[in-house]
Amino acid sequence: MSKRQDSLTLTERYTPHPKELQHYGTVAHVSIALDASVRGISAENLNQLLVDTMTLRDLYKKHHWQVSGPTFYQLHLLFDKHFNEQSGLVDAIAERIQSLGGVSIAMAHDVAEMTLIPRPPRGREEAPTQIARLLHAHEIVLKEARAMARQAAEASDDGTNDLLVSEVIRTNELQVPSIWATRRWLRTKGKRLARVGASRLGSMTNRRGFSKALAIALVGVGLMSVLWVGVGAAEDIPIVLVGRVEWIAGQVMVIGLEGAVIAAGGPAAINVDLSHVDQDEYHGLVTGDRVLVIGTVSEARDRVIATSVQRVPPYVAFATSVGRLR
Repeated sequence: MSKRQDSLTLTERYTPHPKELQHYGTVAHVSIALDASVRGISAENLNQLLVDTMTLRDLYKKHHWQVSGPTFYQLHLLFDKHFNEQSGLVDAIAERIQSLGGVSIAMAHDVAEMTLIPRPPRGREEAPTQIARLLHAHEIVLKEARAMARQAAEASDDGTNDLLVSEVIRTNELQVPSIWATRRWLRTKGKRLARVGASRLGSMTNRRGFSKALAIALVGVGLMSVLWVGVGAAEDIPIVLVGRVEWIAGQVMVIGLEGAVIAAGGPAAINVDLSHVDQDEYHGLVTGDRVLVIGTVSEARDRVIATSVQRVPPYVAFATSVGRLR
């Protein structure tokens, strides 16, 4: 017998004839000086907004868990912040439905059936695609929230109108600019910095076409990560280094450098902090693997805090010193 069947058996045993106290789509009497017809329309509208807000909330959590690449740390935090804010909206909307005497949607399968937001794939997507999905979801929520706010105002449902304008619309409008700015930066600055990286690294690589293209791509990604880390503090020295893994365990790695990177005459090996790197980037690395590490020097100058780790094929050549990015 499956667990599902076991659960049904227990339900039937303790509540032989389970009944709904209130059917979905109905409104109970509540003394808030609003006609049942007005409350019913508002509850219906809010349930649609609720399922779309729940979907947007969960989309943020999906991307929070699955984001990868050089901007992992920053997007990981941003997505989680917006997730928490959307979670607050979910509670506020559901509580307003309850105040209107309605029944709120609650289960995932109902949300999946009703939402207007397109369903994403289960797998991991690139950061620009994740951001595009979020922007589209915000647009859906904002359009319906504005229409519902006008309808609530016309029906004198001031409580619903206030929730929509002061909380739902305002929160979404505040979240969109940060997501939009991230998307714009990835589209414009990333391409420009990749070209800068190409010019900086061109003299360091051999002239074989594939090797040069790969090296340019790697440094372009590295420059993007440096910008996100923030180079304002004196200790934040953005660097790119190449070496072979000597030891790796957990979120700590030691690499033997192929050249003096941090400074002329620098150490032959260095500690690398992997706590800000997506685990997929270093999972599977073993002693002897050749890697390109992009990151910043810690304040104590005793390790590199990596933002990106890429395995480098042996046929990609670099100069003996990769050096700092300026």
